[in-house]
Amino acid sequence: MKVCDAVITLNFAGRSDYVKNARRTKRNSELSESRPRSAPAPAHHDIQSALPFSASSAPRPDTHELHVEIGGRASEIRVGGGRERRGRRDDRRAPSAVMPPTADRVASLRDMEVRRRLTMLAAFLPAWINEAHLLFVPENAELFRDESWRPEYSRWVSAEHAIQSAHSASKLAVEIAELSDEGEGRLLAAVQARQLEQERLAILLERGWPEQKRTDGIELPVVREWVAARAALLALPMRRFDPRVHFERRRIHRRLTESEHHIMPQLPPDVQRVIGPLNDTGRSTLAYVLEGLVGYVRAEDIVDETNREKAELSTKLTELMDQVREHDIAPPDARLDLYGWRGVAGAAKRVTAQAREAASALTRQKMRDAITSEAHSLLDRWAAAVQDSPALDSWSATRGREFTLMLAALEQGITAEGIDALAAMLNDGSLQQLAGAIQIALHAHDEHGFGLRDDTLAAHSALSITQA
Repeated sequence: MKVCDAVITLNFAGRSDYVKNARRTKRNSELSESRPRSAPAPAHHDIQSALPFSASSAPRPDTHELHVEIGGRASEIRVGGGRERRGRRDDRRAPSAVMPPTADRVASLRDMEVRRRLTMLAAFLPAWINEAHLLFVPENAELFRDESWRPEYSRWVSAEHAIQSAHSASKLAVEIAELSDEGEGRLLAAVQARQLEQERLAILLERGWPEQKRTDGIELPVVREWVAARAALLALPMRRFDPRVHFERRRIHRRLTESEHHIMPQLPPDVQRVIGPLNDTGRSTLAYVLEGLVGYVRAEDIVDETNREKAELSTKLTELMDQVREHDIAPPDARLDLYGWRGVAGAAKRVTAQAREAASALTRQKMRDAITSEAHSLLDRWAAAVQDSPALDSWSATRGREFTLMLAALEQGITAEGIDALAAMLNDGSLQQLAGAIQIALHAHDEHGFGLRDDTLAAHSALSITQA
């Protein structure tokens, strides 16, 4: 048999030994041509003998193809797929080299699966029990036993919102109380100033000042200067021969005369007629009128000052009205109704107390929600473990039936009674006994080769193992 050409293609990466074997097969074919042979062997037998394993019993699941051209005829061998195909020949199955699984092999695989599940369960149970011990405690049960919630707390969306509202209402109550106390003093001073003004006006009218005449055109600094000079003149000692006293008296007289030139034209005509000539008697009458005028003008100044203070108080209280409405409190109709504002301060104090109670209630509600979420997470993990572990499923249906029923009740709703009952079950040692039995069984298997499928755990804690 003459081999004209040989082309070999390998589709698996990194297997250069197959290429070398194929080249060796080509050389062997050339050498066998020159040797006398009784019957030429098919070319594909040489290629197949060069492979490290037969085409029909390849251990690798991947399929590797060898394409060979021998004597102008294409041959294809697929290795690893369990089937060999050449040219147009029909597919032929090689006898299988894999022995059918034995009973020992099946049992070993089953042991491995059971051990895997029990190993996972042995790691799961202590962690789950520890988390449950931390969650199902009397303090958390008290949170669910608390019934301090009231419908009016619903105006606050969160504990933070309630705390902020309490702080704002408290500050508002203090500010209103301070303004009310300050406003009382200001309003009282304004009333007294108005009364003083009326009294001083009456005195001025008694001293000859016309009722219709205003005091706007009077130069008050000059009037005050004249009144001060007149008082200084009357305070001088009566020493006629003292040159210092005589000089001071003359100086004061000049000041009085200069001031009178400015004051007299500004006075009403009726007052000028009452004063008459500016001798000692006229100056005494003028002093009598001007002192009344100064007292009245001072009373007017006090009234103006108290009015400014009242306006400032009204402005501050007006600015607080929006804050009062934010807390659902109605402000007084009159801006300076201090009695009404004190009622607003009291309402703000009540809002402060209620907001603090709501913040506490909302905080407890938030804690209850967190506990509920964590509890449902624990329950879901337990349910998943029961579904994955036949051992735990068997325990839940027998010795752990009461525990399983309690978990089902908590799944319907977390209550204080449920938390207390589950806490008692966690402390009775049944779960710890289950975890210990699993650890003992695994240790016995690892140390002595005891099978996990022969109810090993039942010998330690009456636990029945059900094979999957």
